[in-house]
Amino acid sequence: MVLFFPVVLTGADKKKPGSEKFWWGFQINNTLSYTGFSNALLGVVSKNDFQLYAGPRLLTSDAYLPTEGPWGINSGVSWFFTRGEKMHAKANLDYQVVFLEPYNPHNLPEKGRNATHEFNISYGFTYFFLQNFGVGNSIGFGRYLERFHDLQENVTRTYSGYSGLIRVHLHYSF
Repeated sequence: MVLFFPVVLTGADKKKPGSEKFWWGFQINNTLSYTGFSNALLGVVSKNDFQLYAGPRLLTSDAYLPTEGPWGINSGVSWFFTRGEKMHAKANLDYQVVFLEPYNPHNLPEKGRNATHEFNISYGFTYFFLQNFGVGNSIGFGRYLERFHDLQENVTRTYSGYSGLIRVHLHYSF
């Protein structure tokens, strides 16, 4: 198992909580959720206490060749409900989707890709042990909706259920 830690590049002022007007950055997430381990490279836009993020997602628990996928999307919004000198706390609404090739050992005609959608609510903390460098986590729960093509029976099946979310990250801002 390979574990990648996220790095966020921002222009926030950590000395004055809530003082930034607008900043942007990039984030690399390592996530464990219903679909397995994944990494995402996200563009981040933030204004005051709200943050929007979106970008491509690679499902590493099913990837044999990273350039081949399976690929998806990770997006969401965060709200920083408290900011201290060293500790920031946030709540997230997170959406993830991954697209997979249908299992097709007999080369049957395909109708499209399988998709798994995940919707999660989470909360997390980032502790800044240096002014611009911190470590944090997020944990949450939600739902998933899975749609896949059963090529043997020529039907599309849909499953749904409960999902969990765990994220670990390193944070750097400038």
